[in-house]
Amino acid sequence: MNIEEKKYQKDFCDKYFGKSTWEQEVLNHVDVLLKGLRGEKLLYIEFKYRIGGESQHRRALAQAILTNKKQEHILDKMGLAFMDAEGHDVLEIIDCSDNSVMYNNDINWASETPSDPSVDAVDRIDDRVRGRVTVYRDDDIRELYKSLRNGRGTEIQITSRNFSVVYNEWKNTIHFEREEKDEQELINLFLVDILNGTKYEEVVKDGMADAESKDGSRDVAPTLFGNASENAQWFMHEGTNLGKYELEKCCRRVRIVWDNYIIHAVSDKEGYEQFWRRYHRPPELHEYEQILEHSAELYTDKYRRDTGGEYTPSCFVSLQNELLARHYNMDEFIVCDPCAGVGNLENQFGKEYKQHCYLSTLERTDVDICRIKGFDNAVQFNYLKDNHQPRWKYRGRNSTINEIAQEEGRKLMVIMNPPYTRKVGHKYDLAIEFFNKVLGMRPDVVVYYCKTEFFLRPTVESFVKSGYHVQEHVFSNAKETFKLSEWPISLVIFDKGEGRDITGDTVTADRYELDKKAARLKFVRTYTYDNRRPDLIKEIEKEIKAHMDGMVLGQYSYLNSVLKVSNGGKEKTSKITTGNLKWCLLSKGLNFNTHHKYFEWNYLVYRGLVDEIPEELFTDAIMFSQFYKGMLFSNKMTDEGGNRVNNYIMPFTHEELGCGVNDLNVLFPEREVSVFGENTERRFDFREFMAQFSYSAEAKALYDAALRVFLYYHRSGRYADRDWNDSFYDIANAIMGKDVNAFKTLDKTDDHRITKTKTTKGTHGFGRNNLRSVVPDDTLPMFYDFFDKRDALAVKINQELLDAHLLLWKRENVF
Repeated sequence: MNIEEKKYQKDFCDKYFGKSTWEQEVLNHVDVLLKGLRGEKLLYIEFKYRIGGESQHRRALAQAILTNKKQEHILDKMGLAFMDAEGHDVLEIIDCSDNSVMYNNDINWASETPSDPSVDAVDRIDDRVRGRVTVYRDDDIRELYKSLRNGRGTEIQITSRNFSVVYNEWKNTIHFEREEKDEQELINLFLVDILNGTKYEEVVKDGMADAESKDGSRDVAPTLFGNASENAQWFMHEGTNLGKYELEKCCRRVRIVWDNYIIHAVSDKEGYEQFWRRYHRPPELHEYEQILEHSAELYTDKYRRDTGGEYTPSCFVSLQNELLARHYNMDEFIVCDPCAGVGNLENQFGKEYKQHCYLSTLERTDVDICRIKGFDNAVQFNYLKDNHQPRWKYRGRNSTINEIAQEEGRKLMVIMNPPYTRKVGHKYDLAIEFFNKVLGMRPDVVVYYCKTEFFLRPTVESFVKSGYHVQEHVFSNAKETFKLSEWPISLVIFDKGEGRDITGDTVTADRYELDKKAARLKFVRTYTYDNRRPDLIKEIEKEIKAHMDGMVLGQYSYLNSVLKVSNGGKEKTSKITTGNLKWCLLSKGLNFNTHHKYFEWNYLVYRGLVDEIPEELFTDAIMFSQFYKGMLFSNKMTDEGGNRVNNYIMPFTHEELGCGVNDLNVLFPEREVSVFGENTERRFDFREFMAQFSYSAEAKALYDAALRVFLYYHRSGRYADRDWNDSFYDIANAIMGKDVNAFKTLDKTDDHRITKTKTTKGTHGFGRNNLRSVVPDDTLPMFYDFFDKRDALAVKINQELLDAHLLLWKRENVF
């Protein structure tokens, strides 16, 4: 054995077998002995580094059989391991249990040497083992090892942990005489094939309609196609009854037959049988149920792209069908989708029901894909081109969907996920245009995907005017489900006669979040949005703009709909002045949640009028605003001319800081020429501004805790270039090692839009968890006390907002 082969042997065993379960070069020239739990001999393995062709492979098989024959304890199986031409690790298991393999006397066993078998021995052994070799590659080898160690032999158990691997091997190994292009049908065939004709005895519910109720219970739910029989012993995959497939093995052929008339014949029976020698069929019942539940994982990325899986994900389609099952029997309906794409919304209805689906789509290629998937009633039609409705071929005539529904004696259900975009020539978002036009079909039910904001804006009038009711309104995060940015996306079931009235005043919707492990949407809670009351933050902004008189102190802007305040502003329209300062601080102190989630964006949950803000809440907000991020007033910044900009927002008095009365900045009209004409404004002292308010105990506690941080900064001697007017922003940055005037030149020298950009890259924010490395340990309790007091006031402000009915609900995140 050469060095390369020996190294490969060790690497192979380390990769696939557990420690202390194998030995090298033991017994009578056995390359590797694989041992059981009690040290018993499980498998002898003959190793080769690479096998170049068929003749080398035949010779290696003979060497393996001869090695087994030379042992005192001959095993009923033998292993041959090597790397194939594509670089895959291979372990072949040779079945030696038949007497014709190990005990046939036409081979002179005694004269044969395993390392150099004769040509006659190679030929005779090849004849004996043909059809008795089972091939395992890569991860399958690890599963085989587990099976051997657990006493299950060489058959790998099919489980929810390896079914994707098994499926990919299956579809690349087993081929049908008529190629199956529809991947959904191919998955159906696989799910039937792994049962190997087995019918489980346990009662099984329809997995597709097994909806979880809002209270977390799992009552037996009706299916989409009528109530499931209590004694049903069949499984469903995306609406298709797998019990209607039969696996037939007869006349040296293997066939999977659907409903006694659609035949899928395996083209290579020998290859089929060789493949299934690797795996134990059927899986355990609980494993098969898990495989069904996660079967959406089997679709390839290309299939998802080609069939619309990237537009309406399967988790949303499954939820759609669960909701429909709560209210309707689909056997009473025909379905129309006027913007079907490739029929993804109807994809889980199953083979039999697709004949009742009538799809129209813009692209011809999408029509072809729909028909491959079994939607024969698919037509190309530009739905928003004019006022006409599409027609379908029905029993020799071109018919409208209403004519077809009448002929079938069924009600009409429209299901659609229209595009969410504005387009020239259309008054509304295209999704609204689709909704308005389908009303001309007079459907009994409309299943509609849209932006949740359509219900929170004037566009809700389209739904109000429709006269329909809401049976179900659920929403989730477009980022997690549709892989888009973070915003709420809704699935709404409108019903002509049943459900909640639509008024536009309030909107009630159920929030679902994606459980990635289970690959399904799970109910979280119900929310009610109030459209009747004004946006409180916008009401405060009206006050900011209405009181923009006096001297300029700085400027404000919004980031994530939260106010930021800073120096400058003389040339801006968004000025902070001595006249509107209290309104700016109020906005910043009430609306400080920068991590608001899609379901409780700030502009959605703050509702009310400025006059409804209690006095204590008002002053709590004034205090909190000064000691939280976004308070960017600085005494260290320089303007474009290199001149330092003064900070006038200093809450602490000279007595509290221990400085001189004249050390603190006061804004005088004669020193800062007003842009508003005559200098009639009196001087501005922020301490006097603060003194006009009365503060709660919690606000005072934060003030005192912040003062101790300021005093530490001034007295510790750890920080250079200190000034009594240094702001909370300056002090927090200094403690964390940030330079507020640090700049980084852009990489692109030809970028004329901007030449420098502020950066604090590589530094940490001023926070509880980042302090240990930048301040002495004995000062940590002081800093922790500051954060505790700030957190307490933030929680109090949120509770005050709730008590004053200015916040719709208790938020998941205070900050």
